[in-house]
Amino acid sequence: MSKDGFDNETLIVEALNEQRFSDLTSNMQKLITSLYPTIQEDDTIKAEKLGTVFKSDIEVVIKNNIFYISVKKGSGNSVHQEPISEFISYIKTKLSADYLICQEIENFIWGDGTPDGSGQVSDRLSAREIKKLHPKRIATMQEFFDINCTVLLKRFLETGSTGHKPAEFVYYGDLENGHLVPIQKAIDFLCKNPLKNNPHVGGLSFQAWNRNINGGDKSENKRGQIQLKWGN
Repeated sequence: MSKDGFDNETLIVEALNEQRFSDLTSNMQKLITSLYPTIQEDDTIKAEKLGTVFKSDIEVVIKNNIFYISVKKGSGNSVHQEPISEFISYIKTKLSADYLICQEIENFIWGDGTPDGSGQVSDRLSAREIKKLHPKRIATMQEFFDINCTVLLKRFLETGSTGHKPAEFVYYGDLENGHLVPIQKAIDFLCKNPLKNNPHVGGLSFQAWNRNINGGDKSENKRGQIQLKWGN
């Protein structure tokens, strides 16, 4: 997430924490009412910013009721990232992904014609080049993603790879204006409104964080990571 995104979370937490409902701005009151419709004017809200290991960005507590919220702002949001090895282990175990599917996804992420990134730097290809040269491989991946869209989006948006403090809501906006939806509604929306460009998981693009096409040490450690982006 960008610095602007982190700052946005901080501002929301500061606006909510240890504040009486009656003292909140109209937009923050709308947010709290959506979470807890029976809130009273004198009720105090507590809010805390969570670590990056969770899918929830902030925790809101109202009269001992805890709500976990994922906060998004702007466009091009990166919503999930994890090592390809962890993702492959997950789809093998939970989704019975076969050898072919796993290999195609690994090859796409590494981009050097190997399932483990051991190819030569000169063999590394961009996503555009891979899609042009190997359309059948992309189609195989896409079929798997389409069949398992809901389950995969649950991991990418709600539970993450740890499953701890899963997001219950998505809030898209800032202090002044925003929209809160239950996480399942966001997942259903993304599955029903897929991207046109492959590969994607519903409305999220599926890509490599960085293939480090030209080599060098600066970005080499960024290879072998899947990244899911919510474009707009």
